[in-house]
Amino acid sequence: MGLATGEAELRDGDYFGTVLNRAARVMAAGHGGQVLLDDATAHLLSRVDLIAFGLRRYGYRQTGRDVPSPGRGPA
Repeated sequence: MGLATGEAELRDGDYFGTVLNRAARVMAAGHGGQVLLDDATAHLLSRVDLIAFGLRRYGYRQTGRDVPSPGRGPA
């Protein structure tokens, strides 16, 4: 499962937006049974002790695409 935080647009019963592409790339980087987070979601959960829930932190991994996080656009 891949989780990403950001804005999505609802159109004709479907969601659209870069956050959905980001979530799909995060999900594709994982293996069976893993739940992976993008950096925006990880930041929002940074004060939550996820290890207490039996989860492990594996660190940062590039998904192979340059997908900017919310709020970080070209300078």
